[in-house]
Order: sequence, then structure tokens, then C-alpha cells
Amino acid sequence: MIALALLYRGGQFACRALVDGALFILFLFGLLLAAVWRWA
Repeated sequence: MIALALLYRGGQFACRALVDGALFILFLFGLLLAAVWRWA
């Protein structure tokens, strides 16, 4: 039961980390796109 709870918490943490990473990559891509747009 405790292992199941830990697994659930770990899954939540991994999912949140994945979403944060995707948002961070999108943010960096947006900055890059803005820079290219400015220089073009």
C-alpha cells in the first residue's frame, strides 16, 4: 500500500517535471523565434 502511494506520488512528480520541461523548451523556442524574427 505504501509502495503504491509512493509510486503514485512519483508518477505525479514525473508528470509535472515533464510538463515543466516541455513548457521550458517551448519558452526557449519562443525566445529563439523572437530573436530570429528581430534579426530577419
